Amino acid sequence: AIGGAAGTVHAATGYMMCRMTQSTVYVSKAIASCLDQARTQGEAFNADAAARSVYDALWTKENRLQRDFCVFGGEYLMRQPVTGLRGFFGGFFELREDQWAGFLAGWPGLPGNSEHEVWYKRLIFGINLWLLVPPNVKLQLILGAVGFGGIPFFRCVLPVLQDTTLEELPSTGDTMLDAAEGRQAFFVLVTGGEPQNGAGRGRRSRQGVTRIAIETPTPSGRPSAAYNRPTCADATT
Repeated sequence: AIGGAAGTVHAATGYMMCRMTQSTVYVSKAIASCLDQARTQGEAFNADAAARSVYDALWTKENRLQRDFCVFGGEYLMRQPVTGLRGFFGGFFELREDQWAGFLAGWPGLPGNSEHEVWYKRLIFGINLWLLVPPNVKLQLILGAVGFGGIPFFRCVLPVLQDTTLEELPSTGDTMLDAAEGRQAFFVLVTGGEPQNGAGRGRRSRQGVTRIAIETPTPSGRPSAAYNRPTCADATT
């Protein structure tokens, strides 16, 4: 999946088109690698393994940390009154253009992303922004970071937290959902209830939901580890 289905919508701005276009580079390379591997090893192409490789290529550790940073920005803005938004954006657009434009782009290969792709760059961005906004916005940013930001926010700018709190996606596990599990999971996702009329008999629906959750990052940018896709190296005929 690419675009919105792969979670590449910017968590703070809603921008997607440039991010989606840029992400196709990683998608195509990952698929091509799996195709080449299947051809050289004389095996059938494993679409499930290719999907996992695409996900890994799109959501590297640094990409997920950068997305967590954007998620905090989006959550902060959604909680502010008009006066707070005016104060925030007044300081935001006083930053250097590559800093504020890089935040709005927020994806490897796009202009200004070098100002956000590593932890200390995000820390510098945050400090510079905090110094430019009015006192009431300064206070709200601090309260937000400590409150709803929490560990997902602080690990974006403090590497000491990254190795101990960032969930890594296991490299092996189950294969794709069967048709019954898919119907069952879809029903629960849409209605929030148990399957009706025996639809999607098989494993319990809640398991189906958690197993397909890996397709898109969670709101905090961390994928669920409940459904473990195999890599191309694990593919079998």
